[in-house]
Amino acid sequence: MVEYRTLFLNAHAKSLKWDLQPPDLRRPERIPSRAALLSCRNRVETAMATSFRGFSAQCGAVHFCAIQQIYSTREIDMPYVTIGDVLVRGKPRYGASYQKLKQAKRHGLGKNENIDCHVWLTFPDMTIFDLTLGVGLAYEREKVLVDEQKDCCVIWGKPEELLKKNGLDYRPYLVGHLFLFQSGMLEPTIL
Repeated sequence: MVEYRTLFLNAHAKSLKWDLQPPDLRRPERIPSRAALLSCRNRVETAMATSFRGFSAQCGAVHFCAIQQIYSTREIDMPYVTIGDVLVRGKPRYGASYQKLKQAKRHGLGKNENIDCHVWLTFPDMTIFDLTLGVGLAYEREKVLVDEQKDCCVIWGKPEELLKKNGLDYRPYLVGHLFLFQSGMLEPTIL
């Protein structure tokens, strides 16, 4: 099994090759704490004027908003927008592929179209922070009553821990927020 850091570095290299201008890779300085990540989630809810229960279908917008919230507070290191797929108990959740991503980059998405990929954040220490996948998984398991004061729908941790404890295997394909705009996942007016 290829470790997450290697997959992430390959995704960064692919992003450079595709001229997506990914951010420079940095050494971790301020490791994200549980409190800081939950605070970020709450600020994203406020900024997007929606409960985190509505996040699951908007992974690009939610995580781009999270980047802006983290930048505004500078409590923790800036994470990288990461685009790819997640294997849930060994099965691909989104069916992402480089071919599909390249097509979306070239042609963009039409109105009401989705792209087969997922967006999450990766911190310089390789901690994964995902505000959207947990919501979708909770609904599918019919655990609709979610205590908003708890972090039960926020997924965060080291990739190997998430795989071992939750059966979640994150697979990065691209790094950087520029793809979100070039593919049409986000419109420039969000800035």
